Amino acid sequence: MKGELLDATLRFSFGMFNTEEEVDYCIGVLGELLPVLRRYKRG
Repeated sequence: MKGELLDATLRFSFGMFNTEEEVDYCIGVLGELLPVLRRYKRG
């Protein structure tokens, strides 16, 4: 199970200079990309 979780992990780093708009944009793009990313699995 641990390996499955590692394969399903995305890591983001934010700093003090990131804006709320940038975070909102990231969330929006990620929502669009998740269905595509879920198709790829390690074999």
